[in-house]
Amino acid sequence: MISRGTETKEQIIERFKTAYNEINELNKYNYVVVNDDLEDCVEKVNSIIISNKYRVDRIEEMSVENKEEFMHELLIDKEFENIKLDLEE
Repeated sequence: MISRGTETKEQIIERFKTAYNEINELNKYNYVVVNDDLEDCVEKVNSIIISNKYRVDRIEEMSVENKEEFMHELLIDKEFENIKLDLEE
């Protein structure tokens, strides 16, 4: 930043303060991506987005794709006795 000459000394100090505070909050996050190379950064963020779809804690959010999964969801939600099912399809 100093060699670029785009920020004043005060702006650089503020940026370092912000970075220091962010580093101290690191334990609140699941992922860290350092934006030092744009293409690499984009690839990492895309990987995080893709992997997030397959987290174990998202199983409840998955769509029901077959009769077995449908039955399982009904049993979990304890709605089984209140719903008439047509399983002959």
